[in-house]
Amino acid sequence: MTKKRKFHLPPVSTSPTYEGAQAIARLQQLGLSHDLLQRALFAGNASANAVTDAHPRTHAGQMMYGDTTARLRIDGRAHDLEGEYYAGVELTLHPGTGVAIVVTSGDESTGLASYSPQVRYDRGHIIAGIANGDLDNLFRSVAHGRPNWSLYFLLHFRFGHEVRAELSRPVAINKGFVTDWAERIVLDTHSDGSPQRASAPADLPAAPEIVAPRRRAG
Repeated sequence: MTKKRKFHLPPVSTSPTYEGAQAIARLQQLGLSHDLLQRALFAGNASANAVTDAHPRTHAGQMMYGDTTARLRIDGRAHDLEGEYYAGVELTLHPGTGVAIVVTSGDESTGLASYSPQVRYDRGHIIAGIANGDLDNLFRSVAHGRPNWSLYFLLHFRFGHEVRAELSRPVAINKGFVTDWAERIVLDTHSDGSPQRASAPADLPAAPEIVAPRRRAG
């Protein structure tokens, strides 16, 4: 049975974090675009928002996951993205840059640059193995044209009818949960197109001002 993570007050984030123009530039280095990820998230969130009280309790989450993944792959064809199913894990790959994306839900700190987010549920041993160094052996053939891959979570957190999100690379996974983040790319997901001004949830303490180290390009 999948374990649900208990909520604890999160630590402040010290991971290299990109926002705004820096996030857009970093995504371009990865062969992606902010608009692509935003459209995928909006598609999934719209489907989740269409769920009614008559649907099963888990249906909104399933729609968010499924339709975000589908839109990412469909629109991502223009960016050379392709889908791959590996040992029960749905991956979206960019063979040119070695990016392997898994869409997954995050906790209340998702999309807030000051706080360190966490996956909402135990990610299991297959994803843990991928994150912990099995990427080189992920594909034993040369079909995808490269031996090295980096796992990124397209992490999302729904609140009301809105969604916060980021594309983040875990350092490692232990007992199903992320130990730390190698980098975080915070996405603007305001549905009205206005600049994102996400604030900490009311039950979180104010974060001290921290200047996170920025990863150099190249």
